[in-house]
Amino acid sequence: NSLILSAVSFVISVVSLAWSYTSYIAEQKDGALSLTWDPTSRIVLFISNLLLIFARMNCIVLFMFYFGPGRIYPGMLFLICHIILMMMIHAYNVIHYMTDQKQSSEEGYFRRLFHVSLMNGLANVFINNFVHVSLNNQKSLGKKKKKTFYRQIIGDIIFFTENIFCVVFGCMTINVSPINNPVTMTYFVTIIFSCHIIGILLKVFYYKFLHIWKNLTPTFDFSKRSFKRADEPIVFHRDVNTYFNLKNLIKKKEPIM
Repeated sequence: NSLILSAVSFVISVVSLAWSYTSYIAEQKDGALSLTWDPTSRIVLFISNLLLIFARMNCIVLFMFYFGPGRIYPGMLFLICHIILMMMIHAYNVIHYMTDQKQSSEEGYFRRLFHVSLMNGLANVFINNFVHVSLNNQKSLGKKKKKTFYRQIIGDIIFFTENIFCVVFGCMTINVSPINNPVTMTYFVTIIFSCHIIGILLKVFYYKFLHIWKNLTPTFDFSKRSFKRADEPIVFHRDVNTYFNLKNLIKKKEPIM
């Protein structure tokens, strides 16, 4: 009975956490990612988050097994180091790339920077996430969030590297049945990284083909060995409450702002 309750609790935790992250991202899109307007994109993003969180949680559990029963302090230290790392990445991203946030002379700027970075560090424990909070006193509604593409790439690389690290440590000395069986462990690790890779592929698919700003998603230029961002303008279409490509609006002769 205890094993069944633990499994149910784990499933509920993963599903609720994935739905929370997906709902937050949908909230940032001002209705363009709602279940009534675009259910396909919402479901794809939810499944991606679900798989990534499932893989991450199991990797952390395997890492905890390495140190033995009841010894959670090394695992907590690992998570604290991860939070600090994600805080530093977010702070660097804000200072160097988000031009609407550059008001370091404003009173309390660095205090708010630390607060926002801490929020992002805690929000990035199980999945690569971006919590946008303006550091200015003015509201940032409608302002474009800049230069988050490379932050996402770096974050995904960090998560994948850390997951490999956790699994390697966990597989070295784990002595819990049935995972201590080599065959079972192989299947388990395969499932974990299959979920992680499929989750990443679904995220790429969402941003490349389903995102409302998909035409602005950077593409990799193999000749120059670098990412190239599209420069086509995007405007707001008030009748549909979403964003469209300006060229398509001109061709259809539809009214814009």
